[in-house]
Amino acid sequence: MPKLRVLAGPSANELTPISHIVNTFQTHRIKSNRFDGEICVHIKGFVDEDGNRNDSAYFDPIPLSSTGTSNDSEYIGVGGHKYGKSVGSFSSTSSDTSSVQSSSGSVKGGEQRKAVTWSIQVRGRFLVEGLTMDDVLFGNTFDRRLKLPWGSGAALKFMNFVDPTLEHSLNSERPWALSPLISTMPYFAISHADGPTHEFATPNGAYVQDDTRQLGVPHFKNPGARRQYFSNVSKRREIPIETDDVITTDFCYGFLSFPEIRLNLP
Repeated sequence: MPKLRVLAGPSANELTPISHIVNTFQTHRIKSNRFDGEICVHIKGFVDEDGNRNDSAYFDPIPLSSTGTSNDSEYIGVGGHKYGKSVGSFSSTSSDTSSVQSSSGSVKGGEQRKAVTWSIQVRGRFLVEGLTMDDVLFGNTFDRRLKLPWGSGAALKFMNFVDPTLEHSLNSERPWALSPLISTMPYFAISHADGPTHEFATPNGAYVQDDTRQLGVPHFKNPGARRQYFSNVSKRREIPIETDDVITTDFCYGFLSFPEIRLNLP
């Protein structure tokens, strides 16, 4: 049975093993002179390098006994790092979970995560002056040439269907596949460091939701509308990223099954 080893860090040369906190809702701090934040990872069917299988309530939430909770305390992440005040997480009795919003951006969204098999949540600040939403990319880079298996062409076409802004060079000596963060991320939220922050997912089924109200752009009825809007490079370049902006994302999809690492095409 395949086993996974999960590492995280500010660069490919500064990685720390974090397999022991996968599926625990614990976070790992990442800090450099360019970024300060934390990461939280959930993988359905995760088997670590020692052969232990750990499940997560991210994929099978524990219901709250009441219809809602509120926590107006200051959020403190790993290592005591403060990210401002959390306005709380809220559950809902509505069947239309996709329409429920809260000022914290973390709300009930179980139906939206129903087919998800992994989640990589990141929250933090970019510390470089003068960045725009076109400068921050998300994706994969590799140190050596890849031996692409049969069927990889179909997989790439599927990825371009999911994310039309994806650019790649997978046949090069140092392959890469990257997209602008704001136009590729399934869930994206932004706030000021001195204001309410967006919580990570909780065991009771509250999840990171889109929140782009701070950007002064049209209201998006769903994340797909936000990704389509920012597929235009000029729209991305219009939006600056300030050093006190806290960006929270949830990179979560279901086209890989674990632990066998099987590609699921629609």
